[in-house]
Amino acid sequence: MVLQYFLDVHMCKLDATLLIVDDDEAIRETLRELLEAEGYDVRTACNGLEAIRVLNEMSCQPCLVLCDLRMPIMNGDEFIQTIKSDETKKNIPVAIISAAQNASSIKNADILIKKPFSIEEVLAKIQEFCEQKSERRSRSSA
Repeated sequence: MVLQYFLDVHMCKLDATLLIVDDDEAIRETLRELLEAEGYDVRTACNGLEAIRVLNEMSCQPCLVLCDLRMPIMNGDEFIQTIKSDETKKNIPVAIISAAQNASSIKNADILIKKPFSIEEVLAKIQEFCEQKSERRSRSSA
């Protein structure tokens, strides 16, 4: 537990924490493995409700949440609405990753990544948001 907290705090400083929310285990785990190989600290959840629990347990906010749209229990749209109405989570950027035709109409999502996607496309979006978070933190601490 202490080691996990230390790792959480260390990774927060690097602004490299991500949350992947997808009910498809193959997609979720493949993304996790690829992103960890790129040096990111990756948390996962299989639906929106579990993602909220994971966010509540994290010692820092992720620089980006990668979220599927169609999931059981709590879908991506409901997840986004829930966190954007929470004062402590409303500034967490969310990328919808979906093949759904209506994905572009989701309100409050920061970006849309259409399935199928390339890992290069996902990495470029992640780097963009993580760098923005790091720049905002640097300006606020100066």
